[in-house]
Amino acid sequence: MKDSRFLAALAAATAVAAFTAAQAGAATPKLAHFKVTVRGSQSTKWTLDHTEYDGCVQGQVRQTGSGQESLSFKSRKPATASAVKLGRTTTFAAFSGSTPGARVKGSVTRSGHAESQQLSGNGPGCGGGGGGPAPTPDCGTRAFSGSVDMNWVSPAEWPGGPPVPLTSVLLLEGPQVGGTGLSGMFQDCPGGGPDQLIPTVGSALSSKKLFGKAKHFTIRGKDTDTTDDNGFHSDTSVHWVAKFTRLGGAFKPPKPQARPQCSDGLDNNGNGKIDYPQDPGCSSPTDNSE
Repeated sequence: MKDSRFLAALAAATAVAAFTAAQAGAATPKLAHFKVTVRGSQSTKWTLDHTEYDGCVQGQVRQTGSGQESLSFKSRKPATASAVKLGRTTTFAAFSGSTPGARVKGSVTRSGHAESQQLSGNGPGCGGGGGGPAPTPDCGTRAFSGSVDMNWVSPAEWPGGPPVPLTSVLLLEGPQVGGTGLSGMFQDCPGGGPDQLIPTVGSALSSKKLFGKAKHFTIRGKDTDTTDDNGFHSDTSVHWVAKFTRLGGAFKPPKPQARPQCSDGLDNNGNGKIDYPQDPGCSSPTDNSE
């Protein structure tokens, strides 16, 4: 769906909801929509030093390795983002045409090595000890074209670990290529980086800012994450920027149309008779002159 069609459909649905809510005396929905561009980067360094019993060789095997990975991305074109607020409920959606989120292009660079050393045991190994030489690592730089999702979440919906944000935040998730992450871009180069951008607790985006009057505003995500698990250690840092440009401000529902004089319940001409068919000056209920 084109951006204009997406906005038109959302605006039309909101207009109907607004009119219905107004008729019922309920809160009037608010709509805001934007053009958004994103750019960012994430980097990880990792080490591995783990020893465990291997049943195949009936002894201890030590696994060691280290490496690093970095990715960067930027918008191929602006995405369209819209927010609707009705009462205490706010929904947010972003699309680039029919693709959720922002269409981006970027690159991933990975380097690293990993090896196993048998410390004890004399078993034949699984598969009889064969297998031939290890494959050559395909480390290096790979370009990609994909998408980054943009989600607006409350503290109760926070997907990461502590600390939990105190207000609603904008999250960037991805990048994704063909509906999956970037892990498949390398076959034999060892990696230890996360397959998705880590959640950034500092990317605050309040409802007040969404439905405010600012023509332009910028949301920044910046965070770090450390993993220590059974001999594996990694340090990851992420930084991204999302720039919003408001399109036309908040949506206002159309004012209700006045009823024709011959069906408005009033004696408009003061002859003591009201509306069609009582008033002889009315030819039909849609006649606008008594």
